[in-house]
Amino acid sequence: MLVADLTELKKLRSDLLKVGERVKDKPALLDSAGKYMTLTEIPLVFREQGPGWKASRRGGKTLRDTGALAASIVYSVEGDTLTVGSNLPYAPIHNFGGTITGKGKFLAIPDDSLSKAEKKNFDLRAWKNTWVKPSGNGYTVYQKGARDQVRIIAHLVHSVDIPQRKFLDFGTRALDAISRRWTKLVMEGK
Repeated sequence: MLVADLTELKKLRSDLLKVGERVKDKPALLDSAGKYMTLTEIPLVFREQGPGWKASRRGGKTLRDTGALAASIVYSVEGDTLTVGSNLPYAPIHNFGGTITGKGKFLAIPDDSLSKAEKKNFDLRAWKNTWVKPSGNGYTVYQKGARDQVRIIAHLVHSVDIPQRKFLDFGTRALDAISRRWTKLVMEGK
């Protein structure tokens, strides 16, 4: 006589029901993707200097000098939507690129020859003994210093083009890793 052990079949049915429930838990899946992006993928992009980021004209570590931008990346899950981003006002121009145009007539760009301390919180109005001469697509600002030494302190331009330096990127590497995480979450509940 054939006797069937239904214990394994019942366990399989129970496991399949659990998998089905985990697949329905979209917030948990999206939370997993958000954690991966903010804790692994985006920090990796910053460490690797981004995929093809153009070097900063001013030197330093492109988009990493202070670490503020990388540290500002957060995520949220609301319903069926995952949002990953930064609240810093300069984040979009760096991620997407674009043109910055002066609010007045010109943007004041500190000259490369200035020290880091002089460039920090640069305000052209605070500089004394200065004059301006036309040059290229704007003006060059000069300063007369000690012993009548003259140096360039800034350039006045109508606009500046900021190249795209994409750091919020759900690229192939990220999507593959998220897929692996979701498979583990759905199949093993981990």
